[in-house]
Amino acid sequence: MSADVDGDGTADPIYLRWAGDAGAVLGTCVGGEPTELPIPGMAEVLRTVDLDSDGRYEILAGGTSAGMVFEGVYTYLDRRGALHHSSGNTDPIVLRRGHTAAGGATWGCKVVGDQRRIFQVDFTGSGDVLNYDSTMITFSGAGAIEQAGPEGSIDAGSGDPVAELDRHLELEAC
Repeated sequence: MSADVDGDGTADPIYLRWAGDAGAVLGTCVGGEPTELPIPGMAEVLRTVDLDSDGRYEILAGGTSAGMVFEGVYTYLDRRGALHHSSGNTDPIVLRRGHTAAGGATWGCKVVGDQRRIFQVDFTGSGDVLNYDSTMITFSGAGAIEQAGPEGSIDAGSGDPVAELDRHLELEAC
């Protein structure tokens, strides 16, 4: 797999390898220089998305558990010359999608002002009423910034709660 992680217009190789009990190692090679980052657990999902439309692709790596898909967001930070957690510190931003009988989560993108933002939405409830709160995530050169987003309740009816919230909040695939 490859994607332009540093914004120079050239696709950079991206790989994921299992490191035994330590979990997995996510890596890329930018300008001939390899950089790797250990990530916890077994990562079985690997894809790239330019979440913030800045020309630099973020790497999503994660797995599934109990009906939920978890994807940690990782980015190549030029000023550090290495692959890092998207938050700029030791904990990655983790996007979640799926639901159980008691609640769940979804995420997507939406234009706010003149920039595309990522929204992580958590919800509780089953049946007709879903109570939700969200976090708006903005990426910058130093990492991700999280802010409170919309919250409220919706009548979900008998439909898929994830799809109902995506529609209600006008979230699109990133």
